[in-house]
Amino acid sequence: MSGTDVLPIGDDMMRKELMRMMDLSRDVHRCLWAVGAGEGLRPGELVGLDWEDVDWERRLLTVHGSKTEASHARVPLTPLAFRELRRWEVVCSARAEPAHRRRGK
Repeated sequence: MSGTDVLPIGDDMMRKELMRMMDLSRDVHRCLWAVGAGEGLRPGELVGLDWEDVDWERRLLTVHGSKTEASHARVPLTPLAFRELRRWEVVCSARAEPAHRRRGK
């Protein structure tokens, strides 16, 4: 796996540490590590994500800012984040559960 598959920036040590944390994690926590580190999200942005924020075809993620309701950005998913989101989606579908929560409900 190349460096850009895991993190958009960083050194080899950071990539190894991330992969180790993911190896020690299960299910949603593994996905949270991959998406949070790969996309450089703040904790509030990470837990605010929902399936509607993922554009599977374009491999983009809509990130809602934590400061204002109107702030948001569309960022490209790293291959690692995309793969882990797909894995988590399969788990959620099998359990018939939402990804995390539904906005506005």
